[in-house]
Amino acid sequence: MAQEEIKTEGAIGPDGKRIELPEKAKVLHKLIGEWKMTAVGHMGDQEMKANGAWSVSATAGGFGTTGRQSMLDPEGNPEYLATDLWGYDPASDEYHYFYVDNFAEAHDLSGSLVHPDKMELVYEGRQDGKKYVELAEVDFVNDNEIRVRSSGKVDDEFVWDFDATFAK
Repeated sequence: MAQEEIKTEGAIGPDGKRIELPEKAKVLHKLIGEWKMTAVGHMGDQEMKANGAWSVSATAGGFGTTGRQSMLDPEGNPEYLATDLWGYDPASDEYHYFYVDNFAEAHDLSGSLVHPDKMELVYEGRQDGKKYVELAEVDFVNDNEIRVRSSGKVDDEFVWDFDATFAK
């Protein structure tokens, strides 16, 4: 599959003038493409395996990406559907990963690159009135593979984890 052309002619700086896309924003372009996903997750002591797809394209003059994700597990649980928006904010030097899904979640994780090929993101909020923290590590293994490890805690107690590999 040919690499999608990234349209950056719309990149506008805080002063309203066109700017060259920052290198840190270009990191998000590694997400662009059609991906197949395999994953293993845990909720408590239950293990779940799943397969899915993720379709990602550039948006906002190259400052971000938008994607649609679907996932099924062989046990016949309901299909997971999500829409996501990734972006880089040069003013705060942070990445944002916002998603909304059919499991009634809408979270905005934010964080930074901790290595040229690794991003760490966190969301802190409330769940049923209790402190909820979601962590995600995104490893850009190569141009054709991304690994995402994520987990959730309620009041500092483990609730779930998820380890997914995306391949083109």
